Amino acid sequence: MARRRKRTDQSSLVDPKLSALDQRTVAVQLQVMGQKRVLLGRGAYERDPDQGAVLRIRFDTDPDSEILIQEAHWSGKILPGKDVGCDYLIELDAP
Repeated sequence: MARRRKRTDQSSLVDPKLSALDQRTVAVQLQVMGQKRVLLGRGAYERDPDQGAVLRIRFDTDPDSEILIQEAHWSGKILPGKDVGCDYLIELDAP
């Protein structure tokens, strides 16, 4: 009898890498004029020839807008996104 391997819920990992957000729903939290805003989108982890490894986040509400995070310069927080209705929450305003 073959056993099925249980898929690990990546959103529960502590301090996941940007690559874990590939093809996952992502919320981006940032400060706008002193107020916290949350944008919902989907992550795509890619290798750019000029910028190296990047996470490209495209937003459902505006498909022409995106945020690009370079892995080499990334220092923010990645948290589980369950409270905001997605797989992950990225805090761009984290100290």
